[in-house]
Amino acid sequence: MTINLFIIDDDDEILSLFNLALSRAGFSVETANNHLTALKKIDSGYKPDVVLMDYYLPSFDGISLSKEFIKRGVKSPVFLFTAADSDVINLSESSKNIVGIIKKPFSFEDIIEKLNQTVRYHKFYFQEKEETKEDNININNELYSQKIEDIQKFLDKISHKIKNSLQTISNYVELLKKGYIEEDDKDRVFQTILDKVTQIKHELDILKRPAEFYFEESFSLKNAIRTSLSTLKKEIKDKDLYIKTSFQKNLPLYYGRKGIFIEFFSEFFRKIIDCSEKSGEIIIALKKDNSEYSVEITQSKIAPHCTDLNNYFELSFKDEKEIRFVKTFIDFKNVGSRIVIDKDNKESGFYKIVIPQSDNVSNRD
Repeated sequence: MTINLFIIDDDDEILSLFNLALSRAGFSVETANNHLTALKKIDSGYKPDVVLMDYYLPSFDGISLSKEFIKRGVKSPVFLFTAADSDVINLSESSKNIVGIIKKPFSFEDIIEKLNQTVRYHKFYFQEKEETKEDNININNELYSQKIEDIQKFLDKISHKIKNSLQTISNYVELLKKGYIEEDDKDRVFQTILDKVTQIKHELDILKRPAEFYFEESFSLKNAIRTSLSTLKKEIKDKDLYIKTSFQKNLPLYYGRKGIFIEFFSEFFRKIIDCSEKSGEIIIALKKDNSEYSVEITQSKIAPHCTDLNNYFELSFKDEKEIRFVKTFIDFKNVGSRIVIDKDNKESGFYKIVIPQSDNVSNRD
């Protein structure tokens, strides 16, 4: 009997590898690279015997997607595969159709053995009522105040991407040794391996931290802002923006990790610049009220692609720029800072960054 296998992963290379290896092993393979495509296939009547599903899917995790399958009457056993180092998946609290977790990296022999045993022996019964209420945290002015992920979960995401690349390299080497790769396809495979090595180097670079991220010192917040703006000269020139700064005099120096502030200001200003229409004006004011510093930013012309500012500044892992912004925001949030975002009645952008006073108040700036 042919086993219908449904594989869901946002990495097309991994889907291709699975399709090649498991089709040769006798499975009838269907694939999807996002939750919408997967649900469309289920809604069209596809009934898999077993499902292999990546836990980290764009905009939807594997547990949530497994629950959607049950709502649609598909009770096929599901294996989640993940590269996360920490125990972020709690099977006791997950959907009842999830029968196991497969940690990356793995071999195809292990996968095939698990799938065959599950289909042969596993009988799945779903008796409990399905959860109908999902957490839906609304973002108001306190941007990310309830939604920020901790550093460990962020590192899990980076680890996941690195291990995905390692998984692809490992599996291609395995298939090359078995002779499954045709001669005229080898150049593409070798290039893919080299590309994955480059991706691994990039992800490792994201995790690097220069000395200023660990060394605490007294520094000027206004100089940190100026330094950040100096790194964005090209972006400012391309948009023909007028940048005006207004700094309160005699501000006390801040004591902390200067690198965190410079990198965060750079990434936050970069997003505001990208969100600005050409020939607009951005005003940046720095002052201190009681025990807090505040950086207030007014943006005169908002670009059409970010009319919904909260959505535009949403945390995302979709590309290199967004990952960099998330990383800097987490570091910045961990020093106790917060961000307010809004529009005025003229549809101008308004942003306020609030920074608590450091423990060691130093000399005047």
